[in-house]
Amino acid sequence: MSSSSRSGARLAKVAKIAAVGAVLVGTTLGFTGTASANGLVTWTNKATGDSLAYGTNCGCVYTGSGADNTPYGEWYDYQQPNGTWIEANDGEDGNWCLDSNTQWDGGKEGNVYLTSCNPPTPTNTYQHWYEISTTNGWALRSQQTGLYLDGGNGPAGTGVYTNAAYGLSNNYQHWT
Repeated sequence: MSSSSRSGARLAKVAKIAAVGAVLVGTTLGFTGTASANGLVTWTNKATGDSLAYGTNCGCVYTGSGADNTPYGEWYDYQQPNGTWIEANDGEDGNWCLDSNTQWDGGKEGNVYLTSCNPPTPTNTYQHWYEISTTNGWALRSQQTGLYLDGGNGPAGTGVYTNAAYGLSNNYQHWT
């Protein structure tokens, strides 16, 4: 083997070691910019400790402690080109998505429900959510309404609704 071949082989080996080292450092320090990366996620409410769950028969969205690690407590995160996320049912068929609107209090609060996934359009982004990292967990904000997913008991007694931002002090608007 010539010295230039050995030199090239050494450089390739050093490059592999450096790449593995960079991955390990990033993993250990927890570098992340999003809550998920196109995969299954379970959202747990900071205030209640309950998971965000859904019922496909009723189209309802709720929080419940029994939803952890069941298909009804798992969401499939699909990242969109504009930085938002679509939360679909467990990823098996993706036919149902987390959706919201503004209904109460002059548009400051809204319903949250499960409905058929819609193709995104410039005017229909009700199923698109910004996943915002905070020091208190993740806040999910509707792209269409600007309201935040709230695990408190909404005005209609629904248990999950959207609401105006109340900052870090409102654990009902933070999810892990």
